[in-house]
Amino acid sequence: MMKKEIVLLFFPSTGPQVLEPPFGLVSLATQLKEAGIESRIIDCRIESVPEVLKSVTKDYTILFAGLSIMTGPQITFALRLAKYLRKKGIGPLVWGGVHVSLLPEETLKHGLVDYVLKGYADLSIVQFCKALKGEVPLEEVEGLGFKREGRIILHPVNPNPRLDELSLPDWSLINLAPYTHTDSVFLRKKSVFLFTSRGCPFSCSFCYGSSLHEKKWQGRSYEQITQELESLEKLTDFESVFFHDDNFSVDKERLRKVAHYLKVKKKSFVVSANLSTVSEEFVALLSECGCLRLDMAIESGSEKIRGKYQKHFSNAQIRKVFDWSNQYKLPMLTSFIVGHPD
Repeated sequence: MMKKEIVLLFFPSTGPQVLEPPFGLVSLATQLKEAGIESRIIDCRIESVPEVLKSVTKDYTILFAGLSIMTGPQITFALRLAKYLRKKGIGPLVWGGVHVSLLPEETLKHGLVDYVLKGYADLSIVQFCKALKGEVPLEEVEGLGFKREGRIILHPVNPNPRLDELSLPDWSLINLAPYTHTDSVFLRKKSVFLFTSRGCPFSCSFCYGSSLHEKKWQGRSYEQITQELESLEKLTDFESVFFHDDNFSVDKERLRKVAHYLKVKKKSFVVSANLSTVSEEFVALLSECGCLRLDMAIESGSEKIRGKYQKHFSNAQIRKVFDWSNQYKLPMLTSFIVGHPD
């Protein structure tokens, strides 16, 4: 009897283990499922790769192994994983994620990389599966990179897929239990983590977003967000929602509706914002609706250094936002960069 085909999607270990779901892989697996292609997400932070492979290879032929990486220690762990997969005869090895999208040619030069998928691969991963099966030519796969006769070939990436036209993440594709733990450092509540938008309209000089999103933002609708939250409620209990968007609060009307929805549901939440867009009304709304924390990146106490980062707000604005935070008893988390050459 012929074995069925499956795509394996790996999230390598990251070094410091802040355990949040592999968002990108859930999105990819959802699109594969919609196309009738079976996949399995393996989070190397919590699963044993040898045990998973032993189980999967009994019943399936592996179409390809995908590795999603971001810049930093995760690359080291991904290379170890790729070496192990190669030794076991698992392949081809397809790399994606933020690091690969920013440096696709450099990534392709490595011997443990057979293909790269640049940019958001929600649609291109389905195209790639069809190409491997001989149903479409490789040349039709957007954002695909590979090596041919010593040359690197890299197909252009079309604009990011419209987020509101993609299927909502199917969270039943992973076991949510490890990711909804009570985190004593950040939230101290049983929480779910969501991405409801992609991109950011700002142009901070150090951020990956300017290259990947071209300073464009798109978000799911209020109706889609509540639909996703309702699907999560059927799968797991949670007290709080962590909106992991680069900038959740670009669309203020969407934020207002979501905040009031969560107030009615008696769920606390965490959101992020660019400080230059924060008003007293905004802080009051979050406080009223049970916001657990507002996250903002201040980066430096020096206006000169912030100017080099293209963070365009003054120290007076920062003080004003802190005053509002105290007035409305809204906790804030602020991040700073240290070690700027100047």
